[in-house]
Amino acid sequence: MGSITAIRNALNRLSLVEKFNYICLIILLASSMIIGSWVSNQIESRVIARVGHATSLFAGSIITPGVIDLLQNQISSNVSDLAFAKILSAAKLGDHIVAFKVWDRAGRVIYSSNREEIGNVFTIEAGLLEAWEGVVSAEISDLDRDEHKWQRTRATRLLETYSPIREPGTGQILAVVEFYQSVAEIEQEIRRARTLSWIIVGAVVLMIYLSLVAIVVTGSRTIIAQKDELQRAVAEYRILSDRNIVLNDRLRSAAVRATALNESYLRGIAAELHDGPGQDLGYSLLILDRFAPKADMPSDKKKDVTKDLRMALERALEEIRHISAGLRSPDLENFTVEEAVTHAVRIHGTRSGAQITAHCQNVPSTAPLATKITIFRVIQESLINAHRHAGDELPRVIVTGKNGVIIVQITDSGPGMPDESVFKNGIHLGISVMKERVELLGGRLEITSCESSGTTVRAVLPCRNQEGT
Repeated sequence: MGSITAIRNALNRLSLVEKFNYICLIILLASSMIIGSWVSNQIESRVIARVGHATSLFAGSIITPGVIDLLQNQISSNVSDLAFAKILSAAKLGDHIVAFKVWDRAGRVIYSSNREEIGNVFTIEAGLLEAWEGVVSAEISDLDRDEHKWQRTRATRLLETYSPIREPGTGQILAVVEFYQSVAEIEQEIRRARTLSWIIVGAVVLMIYLSLVAIVVTGSRTIIAQKDELQRAVAEYRILSDRNIVLNDRLRSAAVRATALNESYLRGIAAELHDGPGQDLGYSLLILDRFAPKADMPSDKKKDVTKDLRMALERALEEIRHISAGLRSPDLENFTVEEAVTHAVRIHGTRSGAQITAHCQNVPSTAPLATKITIFRVIQESLINAHRHAGDELPRVIVTGKNGVIIVQITDSGPGMPDESVFKNGIHLGISVMKERVELLGGRLEITSCESSGTTVRAVLPCRNQEGT
């Protein structure tokens, strides 16, 4: 178990290229061993078959007449010994053929270089059966069978070749000659062929391995270069992303501060309108009361001039007061979100006389000042629009908190907007201002309107503390 763990740890320390090189080398070595062994076996089989066929053709053609005479009992065994020895000597096969036998179909030796084997019956082997079927069979034998008792005294291994003897003219197989041949030259030839085959296989495997290693190393270098380039790009992207986050935070903080400053500016304008032109118009009305119409002026004309002038001044004063009240928002800094919503609804009810109730669900108690101001202004503008366009239909105000955002929704049941796309595109001034306020805080404003269900204004605002709130 410890050795397996050590091997696993060693493999984990290797790079992918090193792992590939080692695994590829092992696979190629195993493949080369299998292929080399197969090729060597094929070479050995082919060499043995070639030598066996050559021996069968050459020696068999020379010995065939003597075997036919022996089968026809035209010569005795002693004469046969002399005849076969003379034939083999003349054919210069004596140095290679150690012994030979002649077999009949019953597995009986009808002639042998060892006279003690003549007449003996042995088990019919596969090679002998193939020869009786007309096929020359050859193999290198370890001489471990009973019939090889005499041959074992002369050699440890011999090439054993079975060759059929055919009757001239008819081609009928009369007997089978078994040759025992020295394997020294054959094994030397096999060794040369095997050595050459192993060299070729090794060279091919080495070329394949080197080619694969070169391809993998080149690809690895390319991948490493691309990886380094990608890491540099990622690092640059992270730097830019961090900068963008900082800039975005600064922009949001500036937007929050701008919202608060804008409200302060509007409150200043409202105070100036109230304390300046408003006071002047009020004072003008007081002065007007001091100057009564002249006695000689007709009474009906006196009444009309005074009435018209007073009405104009009163309308101007009322308009200035409305503008001043609209510009000036209450001090929302110490308000909760729910209190800011309730206050916006209450102010609208005071001005319009509509009894509207706001519903708040899961609303956070605290929120940035800019968020509370934006909620207040969205509700204020939406209720004013609903009062103008929806008539007596009371709008519904629902404010909910969910997953770090505050959702403000104002819905009326009026006839809808005449041109919804105009309002969605921000052409209408009031809606444009609402949309700008919401988006400055990172939120979004959605307006849907149709004749059957009226108009719905939905603002989604992030509820998080920001610098400058």
